[in-house]
Amino acid sequence: MQGTVWPVITNDVYVQVALVMLIGLASKNSILIVEFANQLRDKGLSITQAAIQAAEQRFRPIQMTAISSLIGFWPLVVASGAGSSSRWSLGTAIFGGLLAGTVLSLLITPNLYITIKTLEARFLKGEKSDKSNNNKSDKNKPPSPPENQHSPGKTSETSPSSDNGSIQQDSSEPVNPKLS
Repeated sequence: MQGTVWPVITNDVYVQVALVMLIGLASKNSILIVEFANQLRDKGLSITQAAIQAAEQRFRPIQMTAISSLIGFWPLVVASGAGSSSRWSLGTAIFGGLLAGTVLSLLITPNLYITIKTLEARFLKGEKSDKSNNNKSDKNKPPSPPENQHSPGKTSETSPSSDNGSIQQDSSEPVNPKLS
């Protein structure tokens, strides 16, 4: 192929080494997002909120790492001279793979986290969703007693009745017969 600017990429040992490097570089981003999301889940956030917040928190560090790596690999992509074919094939595989892997890990990892954790909660733990889990814990709590509403400056004491356990007002305040 004479006259072409870019040589044809073949699946040689250089591309295979680049793919092994790429697996480590790309998986690091997803591991960080998932670890942050798990920490946020431990703090009480829902699955969706944890995934979104983790992706937002890790966005800048992931972009900084990816951009600096891409700038560092660029000389391999535009290599010329003796041995440029091996450098070009290594650099092209790493550069293209890291660029695609970074974009996809920022988009796909939070969605997969939400999907997998929701399925785990539904099938392995028996929970239906984040909303029903919160409501279930509220149902187990005993009802709180009603708050006394008074006009400013007036205080009244309440005491439980001995016959039915309801709260009655002290006899010092007048009782409205329409309300009882």
